[in-house]
Amino acid sequence: VPMLRPVAVAGPFEMAARRAVPVPVVPGDVPTVGFRTGGLASVSDVKRIEPPSRALLRDLDVLVLGAVRERPHPAHETVDEALAIVADLRPRRASLTHRDHELRHAVLAARLPRGVEVAVDGLELRIAR
Repeated sequence: VPMLRPVAVAGPFEMAARRAVPVPVVPGDVPTVGFRTGGLASVSDVKRIEPPSRALLRDLDVLVLGAVRERPHPAHETVDEALAIVADLRPRRASLTHRDHELRHAVLAARLPRGVEVAVDGLELRIAR
């Protein structure tokens, strides 16, 4: 049985010999964090990314970003909102995750711009830095 100990994230920390930087984001009304390590960032549970946090997400090799569905959601980004963030941040590659059952993989994949993909279970990402 796992023994979990919650730890408050107060700033950058080391994990598995990599520096992890918390990126504050807002999903609905409750603040939370995404994380960046080197050229990879994951922000899967988000509705808004304010300018100071966007600055932490510049110059990425890979951005993993939530895109819950096509129609508006009070606490999560739509596909169009996620794509607007990708267009602003311009990572070299982006993977959309945190989808609900309304988004069909093939339909979504067919409409994504170059460099943006639909994340799948078991997806492996290799990053140089």
